[in-house]
Amino acid sequence: MNRELLALLGAALVFAYALTGRPTVAHAAGEFDAFQGVWKVSVTPDSQTAHSGGKAFAEAMIFEDGQLMAESFAFYGFSVGLCEQVNGQAGTFRTSMSSGRKGTLVWSGELSNGTIRGSLLWTRPDGTTWTFAFSGRR
Repeated sequence: MNRELLALLGAALVFAYALTGRPTVAHAAGEFDAFQGVWKVSVTPDSQTAHSGGKAFAEAMIFEDGQLMAESFAFYGFSVGLCEQVNGQAGTFRTSMSSGRKGTLVWSGELSNGTIRGSLLWTRPDGTTWTFAFSGRR
């Protein structure tokens, strides 16, 4: 239990630090309110990614004020992502995160009946792309 609490505290500190150093982005009032909070998701590789060594894992996606932090990836130096709606459609998001040594992440997803689901594309430093699906609840 103490390890989990320490990890959550560490992630919160990383997120708070990242927010203080980033420019703010004006979003329409309430645009991402439905996403606000912590979502516990299962992330599953597609068959090609699994064949290349990608593994399923649990992730905490933390949305705050139109920004997303992925807890597991924050520990690897990935930035906080600024969210945008997909094609202007409410209940959707897309964001990119980068890490100098680990590559780039592109998250996209939607909310439906209290469930968040979508895809994660991880372009690794060697240029390969790993594809994952995610889904979960608060």
